[in-house]
Amino acid sequence: MATTAGERQRALIYLRSLELMLGDLPEVAAEWPTIPDVERESWSHDWDNEMGSLQVLTEYVAHGTLEEPEARRYQRIVETVRASLPIIARLNLRRPHFATNERAS
Repeated sequence: MATTAGERQRALIYLRSLELMLGDLPEVAAEWPTIPDVERESWSHDWDNEMGSLQVLTEYVAHGTLEEPEARRYQRIVETVRASLPIIARLNLRRPHFATNERAS
């Protein structure tokens, strides 16, 4: 399926944003007990948004919308998220859609 310029740009933004947030996750998890409630809530909302972006990317993959380099980045993100599921659970963050039904891999 051909990718529109808008879809490609959106995918690139989502991929980069997810990579950054996942890169921050270990540090945030280590500091979680000392982070003020309002900041934890804000971070949780940001996480929810990222999981929405991940769901969009999952749909792009399912429809063959992503080009190969982006699809590889998506797979690395999925692997990182799966490896982070214990942290995600401990922080009571939203689990990604694929982790609840394992439709995407």
